[in-house]
Amino acid sequence: LVKINFSDIEYVEGLKDYVKINVTNQQKPVLSRIGIKALELQLPDEMFYRIHKSYIVNINYVQQIRRGKIKTANSELPLSDNYRDVIHKMIGKETAP
Repeated sequence: LVKINFSDIEYVEGLKDYVKINVTNQQKPVLSRIGIKALELQLPDEMFYRIHKSYIVNINYVQQIRRGKIKTANSELPLSDNYRDVIHKMIGKETAP
């Protein structure tokens, strides 16, 4: 068992039945045998956003949002068009009907 603070998680990458949890103060990510959907339910909604079918990002580490990409302190993550509403919520804009 490894204790990980929510605030230390930069992003989570889904790998079929596993997730790779990228932690800011560790060089190697933590690998866990849980699905990304199950982990998403355990993370606080106000801090973590699903940006792609295989990625969840901690909003506190987002530095830049561009078309198709989200840049964090250490990585560049894919951004799916299916999660456009989530991105508007992240930056505090209401989506148009």
